[in-house]
Amino acid sequence: MKYYKILILSIIPALILIQGCEKEYHWQYIIINETDFMIRIEGYDRINIANNGMNENIEHTVEIINISPNQEYSLTRARGYHPDPIGIFENMGIDSVNIYFDEEKVTTQFCDNETSLQSCIIERNINGYETDYEKVKIGRSSGENEYRYTYTITEEDYNNAEPIEN
Repeated sequence: MKYYKILILSIIPALILIQGCEKEYHWQYIIINETDFMIRIEGYDRINIANNGMNENIEHTVEIINISPNQEYSLTRARGYHPDPIGIFENMGIDSVNIYFDEEKVTTQFCDNETSLQSCIIERNINGYETDYEKVKIGRSSGENEYRYTYTITEEDYNNAEPIEN
């Protein structure tokens, strides 16, 4: 009986240690379309732009998010043990984004000297979740804070976008 107690007492700390290493918590990303326009967000890696200036979808380097008028796009990402990518795109190498409004106007965001749009300082950076999103703590899990990051596309964004020339 004494050996069983020793065995159990030695297994419990090991289980706690293993469980502690595998903590997981979540962050939620939301993009709200407050306009009356269909929004298409096209994120891409400019390294894969063809000679004619057109973006090529080479090995999934283009990601597209569609948001209907007055709707939202929501995505939850795991953090901690085996984390998902941070932000709204799967590809962390995305350095440029086009935001289309009904294929009539477009806002382009790109970074000349960074490999990721996330760390680039540009106005209303859709990848700048720590600077250009509304950040709200929504809870705790596995001892870590969980957050909701919200980015809102407004009529002002539409007004500031450039017309698409045919």
